[in-house]
Amino acid sequence: MSTVSRWCLAFLLVALTSGHGMGAAFFDNFDAYADGSEVKGQGGWVTWDGTGPSGVISTAQAASGSQSLLIVGGNDTVAPFYKNVGVWEFKIKAFVPSDHVGSSFVILMAAYPQTAGGSGHTYYWAPQIEIKDAATINEGGASLPLVTDAWTEIKVAIDLVQNKKQITYNGTALGGETTWSGGPVALAVLDLYNDGAASAVYYDDLSLTDVTPADSMAGRRCRAASAAGSTTSTPRCGAPRRPSMGSTTASS
Repeated sequence: MSTVSRWCLAFLLVALTSGHGMGAAFFDNFDAYADGSEVKGQGGWVTWDGTGPSGVISTAQAASGSQSLLIVGGNDTVAPFYKNVGVWEFKIKAFVPSDHVGSSFVILMAAYPQTAGGSGHTYYWAPQIEIKDAATINEGGASLPLVTDAWTEIKVAIDLVQNKKQITYNGTALGGETTWSGGPVALAVLDLYNDGAASAVYYDDLSLTDVTPADSMAGRRCRAASAAGSTTSTPRCGAPRRPSMGSTTASS
């Protein structure tokens, strides 16, 4: 089948789809892995730059099922997403013990090595959501009181069409709607990172869902491009590709 034919077929399939976007692109509740095993090498999980230990599977806490992912000091655990078109909803549940110390991070990267459409960037951070001690959850100057000894939900609405994001914590906005990225407008990876002094945090029910409106022109273009396999070169929909605005090679 020619490229043109594949594109037309993909566009037709998208046009016939009503309602919302393409649905769940990634989901993990960590119940498919052996208790006590490192998550790296399973379910697509890796470690930062392929080095060091990852989080481990634990039965000590679970939001659903019987297991969750335990991240302790020095763990730097990465899940690849590689999205550069559309509108997405990222969600993850966190359990922070009341004796938590240090800084634990839920980081979404706009560029990371081997990222499609990274525009030459090696690393580019987007939101860096910090769980600080047992006191607060913070991002970009905004802060909310931290809930401990209970499961809470962190949600990030990601609009790669308009280059916007909105973060909520347990249903409350963590700051207002802000720019997603000052560089590449893409969602590369999730990085669950604890600094060396940080104590345990448990994560569960991670999901990334395509919520691009199927009946919008942007939605049709984005979804047709994805269906045609153009994830590595298709610009974000609704606006021209932004110029590169700098990069860094520092670790997380």
